[in-house]
Amino acid sequence: MSARLADLSDEELVAQLQADSVAAFTALYNRYWKRLLAKAYARLGDFGEAEETVQDIFIRLWNRRAELELRFSFTTYIHAALRYELLARAAKAQTHTSLEASELVTLSDARTPDSLFEAEELRVEIDRAVNALPEKCRLVFRLSRDEGLSSRQVAQQMGIAEKTVEAHLTKALKSLRDALLRLVWRPRLFAT
Repeated sequence: MSARLADLSDEELVAQLQADSVAAFTALYNRYWKRLLAKAYARLGDFGEAEETVQDIFIRLWNRRAELELRFSFTTYIHAALRYELLARAAKAQTHTSLEASELVTLSDARTPDSLFEAEELRVEIDRAVNALPEKCRLVFRLSRDEGLSSRQVAQQMGIAEKTVEAHLTKALKSLRDALLRLVWRPRLFAT
């Protein structure tokens, strides 16, 4: 990092980053990657996964540099990005495990090829609806439903108000209900 860039504040570097400065991006990366890697490793216990997590955060930072808006300091922003990435990875891992278990139950309970097809169609539609939710809403939903956390626990883990958690859950459940209604009322091509 050049002496000039090393002397700039985070906010000055972010302003240059928004103007597509690779040097400013590199300066921010060099300033924060060790701290983020240490936190990610402490949480994940796997150096490779921690490294990948930090890389993903910086890739997203570069890709979204033009629309980056900081309400607080860059330090707050980048650490919050790490926290949400870790939560998203935990929710994804939990969802993957839950889906494998539910698929086994579905397969063992299936009586006919039609019921197996309908169960798979339902699972795909639910996954699609959950994945279409905004990121924070999706994280709240997965922490609540997949990990079984209470609204208070989700609020504490994500650092948001309990009312916000409840609002996200209400939105998520409405989206799922709407998706399932579309599935039920969708005309069947080969209906008799």
